[in-house]
Amino acid sequence: MKGHFLQKRLYVQKEKMHCGSKWAFIVDIGLDPVTGNRMQKVSEVLKQSRKLKQLLPIFIHELNRGTYLEKADHSFSDFAKE
Repeated sequence: MKGHFLQKRLYVQKEKMHCGSKWAFIVDIGLDPVTGNRMQKVSEVLKQSRKLKQLLPIFIHELNRGTYLEKADHSFSDFAKE
């Protein structure tokens, strides 16, 4: 699987100083069988790239095994009603 790191910079006013940079990684997971477009998964956004580099092998391993679960916006009570 291919992937890359992405640094999101927050600029202070119009100066070129960046503070509070955040990091994420994007992993290509293949092609969509219907449309043929490239599919990607984006990791959590963290403030430290070191922690993100530690999570990358775990993230790819979970994607390969099929055990990766995305975060859902609905609550447990909504899940229990279904």
